[in-house]
Amino acid sequence: MTIALISNVTINSAAMRINSLTKEDVYCPKGHNTWMQEISDPGSNLYASGADMIFVALHGAPLIGDALDEHTCKALLDPIASTIGESAAAHGKITFVVSTIDIPATEIKPLVSRSAQADAAAYWRTALEDLSLPILDLAEMISDMGRKNFYNKRVWYMGGMPYSKAGEEAIASEIDVIWKAAHGTRKKCLALDLDNTLWGGAIGELGIDGLHLDRVGSGSRFRDFQNKILELKNSGVSLVILSKNNMIDALNGIDNHPGMALRSGDFAAIVANWGSKSQNLKAVAQSLNIGTDSFVFIDDNPLEREMMKLDLPEVAVPEFPDDSSNLEEFILDVAHRYFLRIKTEDKETPRAGIAGIARQ
Repeated sequence: MTIALISNVTINSAAMRINSLTKEDVYCPKGHNTWMQEISDPGSNLYASGADMIFVALHGAPLIGDALDEHTCKALLDPIASTIGESAAAHGKITFVVSTIDIPATEIKPLVSRSAQADAAAYWRTALEDLSLPILDLAEMISDMGRKNFYNKRVWYMGGMPYSKAGEEAIASEIDVIWKAAHGTRKKCLALDLDNTLWGGAIGELGIDGLHLDRVGSGSRFRDFQNKILELKNSGVSLVILSKNNMIDALNGIDNHPGMALRSGDFAAIVANWGSKSQNLKAVAQSLNIGTDSFVFIDDNPLEREMMKLDLPEVAVPEFPDDSSNLEEFILDVAHRYFLRIKTEDKETPRAGIAGIARQ
């Protein structure tokens, strides 16, 4: 398979980073700013490359040039959006992924003035949403990393390459995630620990009233974490509990603590015993009739994570944050990295229930 990366700036080194991550051939047009000709011409090298996914990564500033009013910006962006939409429609078997744009404001103006650049970036995002194409959220990446880290003015002036090494690595990493999500490696099931993971503290030692979990205050970090997990469940991801606890204690905490956002009915299986978590995961996978490679395993205990990696290397085991204040950010990253959907799909939620495997 082949990935195509096209842009209105020089981005060849990013293409090499994508090749290194995905291990796929990456087509990148020769010449400067030829992307519009390539995308418009059915006989171009872009389509001859055999790419089944085309990433259109656009640098915002060159798209609008010196335009400083909303009307001019829209007049410049509209035909570009139309060309991309028409090309995507004409090549229905190819997935087009188009970037949002970031346009740093460069004019000197009063603080109360509106930014034409910000308006143009927002207008472009709306145009992409109207096209219903998958989005490479370049603007969000730049916002997270900061413009000073994402851009490199020196290489821009020397060779038309706007992004720093870190910026290109971020673009390549995001394209790798999207590519893998589109080619069948998306996970299906999230396996979760309880103590110091879904709630703070150990229920077997503290009892239900001693758990650090609440709707407000410092314990709300765990509820916020659970709310994001619930969003995953509602999007079609199966949830499983793998806990070293007594089942009575586990169910009491899940169903009776007032701070819980998740209840036993949200889980396809609940396993609370003192056995090996990898063996319990294998049993759950068999019960749900899915492969162990469909799982992501979340546990605060580094020993449990290492044991899972050793016993079932096909299971994804992300590093749990040292600071529980970062749980919400952590689960958002997990969701994006392992459960990203490129297109709307029917929800398929396998279920074993609390009986049977759950009662072990």
